[in-house]
Amino acid sequence: MPVESSISQRGRLFILATYLGGLLITSQAALGTWLPPTNGRGLWFYAALAALLLGNLLVTPFFTKPADAISYAVAAAIALLSVNAWRSSETTGFDRFIWTVALVYILAVLAAAITAIVAKDSPHAFAQKTARSSLLLADVAGSPRAIFSVVFLFALITYHRAVPREYLIIGLAWMVFVGLRPLETVVNLSNRLRALWMAEGPLASLGEVVGHETPGLILIRENADVGAALGDLLVARTEDGQPGLAIALDHVGFASGCWLRAMHLPCVRLPRDKLGDPGVTRLVTDGAVFRASEALIAGDARARADDTRQRLLGLVASETSVGQLQVELIRADLGLQEGSLLEVMINDRPVLFQVIKGLTKEEVLQEKNTRGFVRAQAKKIGSWNVTRRGFDPMPWLPQPNQGVLLVRPAGGEVVKDAIGHFPGTSYPVCIDAHLLATHNAAILGILGVGKSFLALELVERMLDAGIKVVCLDLTSQYATELSRFLDAEAEQAVIAELAAIGPPGKTKVKKNVEEGGSVIAFSAKIKAQFEDFLKPDSNALYPGS
Repeated sequence: MPVESSISQRGRLFILATYLGGLLITSQAALGTWLPPTNGRGLWFYAALAALLLGNLLVTPFFTKPADAISYAVAAAIALLSVNAWRSSETTGFDRFIWTVALVYILAVLAAAITAIVAKDSPHAFAQKTARSSLLLADVAGSPRAIFSVVFLFALITYHRAVPREYLIIGLAWMVFVGLRPLETVVNLSNRLRALWMAEGPLASLGEVVGHETPGLILIRENADVGAALGDLLVARTEDGQPGLAIALDHVGFASGCWLRAMHLPCVRLPRDKLGDPGVTRLVTDGAVFRASEALIAGDARARADDTRQRLLGLVASETSVGQLQVELIRADLGLQEGSLLEVMINDRPVLFQVIKGLTKEEVLQEKNTRGFVRAQAKKIGSWNVTRRGFDPMPWLPQPNQGVLLVRPAGGEVVKDAIGHFPGTSYPVCIDAHLLATHNAAILGILGVGKSFLALELVERMLDAGIKVVCLDLTSQYATELSRFLDAEAEQAVIAELAAIGPPGKTKVKKNVEEGGSVIAFSAKIKAQFEDFLKPDSNALYPGS
């Protein structure tokens, strides 16, 4: 990990200005002029400036991507071609050899970077290995310090070796400003010492922020002697640069090391008066990260933080839509399974989702390493409305990287007018019995899930609401389970009336078969019984069979 990674952008700009002043002084001491010429004798200066400007201080302070390596290689090649040793009569065979080696090196980096980009999506194993090998080469050999060091060494050997004074002064300047980088080391050490000695009470130094995954996530480089585990509370800067409270998640591997991911807790406010010395606030703003003790927060904020730590399952992942949630799982110890309920905040309201699928995924980390993880898919249910005792639709989606919480199975008081509860929660499922009489309804499910018992419950609810119910009972289950609502004598009388129609029909023969038998009389009798049953003043109950 480059030492510059812990330095703020303002600090890196100040170091760049200091080094630029050092290069100007070096030019004055070696060449007798503050600004070197733009020919071969000044090439070392502009190569050093490019390494500092394009290198770790401003443009690429963390890593070198293949696209960056291409731009650096092209710039270095142009610099070399502008002082082509083969076309100069003042250069020797050794100078031309050094120039050729430098150009071959740059072209090799250029080829490796292009190969890494072209072959990275190839389905063939050989091409993938080639792409990763080229990626590694472009990262190591294609950094601005490496490429422009080659240009610098060519310029130093070719144009200054004949003058020992120039050779020594320019060489030492490169070693100090580009090689040793003393200011970066001093600033980094100073920050770590300040973090160690200025943090008191509820804070302990953990590391420093090296990147942000907007929104809500930060990447932390931990100190060598400490580490954080899932659920640890941290104090780190937020996206607006102010101190905030975060929760440690997991570790992800990059080519430059293993970094800790942490998620900010937007619902928890951090009391600044508990940070102690105001210098701690400045350290956090500059990127320092501290481990926070339980004493740092209290009251409702403490309860919310603890609840998040206990139920945090994962993060809202890409490809989440209005109706379906994609979750990158962080932990596997909460007993997640198909059908589990998840909770996510949308527009400051908790919204429930139900897990419908799980699958494994793989992602590329900074075009260097791959990371496998499990992703869950969940379907939106809605936001619970206490007044209406039902779920309100929430026609929007959560923010990326937002925390996803597992809904713990919870019991509660049985709601008298509910027909059940939502699985794993205390949310009651209620129904207006009158809607069952005015709308089509169906109870669907596999064998043994309780369809018949739900139907019996609904019938009882309708009877309790004064609604007359007719049951087509092929198994006598309704007659048995609803016997307390049944007038047995009235039912036997009705059955006897219908049974008496059958025998006379045996002798009634008609040419039109539909007019024969007792079908017409039987239908007319049933119709008359139903008409009597549906009269408002009739209290007879016919569950029927």
